[in-house]
Amino acid sequence: MSEEIIKFRASPVPELLSVSSNVPAIPSYPLIKTLLPVDASTSSTPLNLNYVVSKSACSNSPLNGKSFEILEDKSVRLETPISKVGRLSILLKWQQKDPTVIVNPTYHRLARVTIGNVHSVGWLARDLTNILLLANNYALLHAAALKYKDRVIVLFGLSNTGKTKTVFTLVKEHGAKFYGDDLVLTDGEKLYPCPQTGANIDPSEGPGVGYKIEQTLRRGLPFFENVAGTLSYSISQALGASNVAEVAPVTDVVIMRKAESGFREEIDIKRATDLMIASNRTEFTYSSSAICSAAEYFESGINVTAALAAENNVMKKLANQARCHYAAGDFSFLQNVTRDILDIPA
Repeated sequence: MSEEIIKFRASPVPELLSVSSNVPAIPSYPLIKTLLPVDASTSSTPLNLNYVVSKSACSNSPLNGKSFEILEDKSVRLETPISKVGRLSILLKWQQKDPTVIVNPTYHRLARVTIGNVHSVGWLARDLTNILLLANNYALLHAAALKYKDRVIVLFGLSNTGKTKTVFTLVKEHGAKFYGDDLVLTDGEKLYPCPQTGANIDPSEGPGVGYKIEQTLRRGLPFFENVAGTLSYSISQALGASNVAEVAPVTDVVIMRKAESGFREEIDIKRATDLMIASNRTEFTYSSSAICSAAEYFESGINVTAALAAENNVMKKLANQARCHYAAGDFSFLQNVTRDILDIPA
């Protein structure tokens, strides 16, 4: 169908991963805000995810509750009724390096809405991106990361631990380079930047009145994120494309936790691996995604069990090659720990 023709593309991980689509934006997909016309895009990448909005995701049969089916070409369809006349439809065609997910226009328009275990399109695209990466020996990390001289540090921590503030302070005030403040990529040895990730920064630090209003509402109103869509400001816009760090081996990992009193210790490989995995799985939902599990059930390409094992392997490699630290305290303490490890002068 003509509506399924790929017209737009972007590279959320330069020279490694691209996302292609027939629409210029994927609502609430955190890795990149806007896709460019194909003829204006950069060179192709080894890995690519196709995101297509099309009525062809829907079946012609009436729905009586949630429905799963496998089609002749080994693609998997998930449909969930949302009214007597409306449905959320996903058609997944999985390939090792160039998978395609087709969603119907209703599901695309609902953006961040999650119904049952049918995740929002932004989460779906993010988690399919991670499975694609894991199938090829890479992993997305829910982490921040910085480079200063010859040191590369990855900061794991749950939301509101201070990862973003640490990145912004050390880049703006101390000359560090950044890989990302929320999502970065690794193969277990080297770190790769995600420079177009949406920057979820304090309203007072953002550009213009519009951004300040958006962020104030996003942080202050319950469920606002369910309708707000993609963050309108990327980390490279905030910190400057010239401050993106180059691909380099990881030297240090810090698992951060907020606490009233501060302490810091070096930890062994097993403990670091377990904590990194626990941190990552608070963010990524592919292991509980209905469409991913259905694809595994129908033996149609995705192997969630293998993806989980690949994540374990990547994390273990990362812990094995880096110095691993565990730190707890307030924002100021955790930022000072990061500065000390990077050997940034006061």
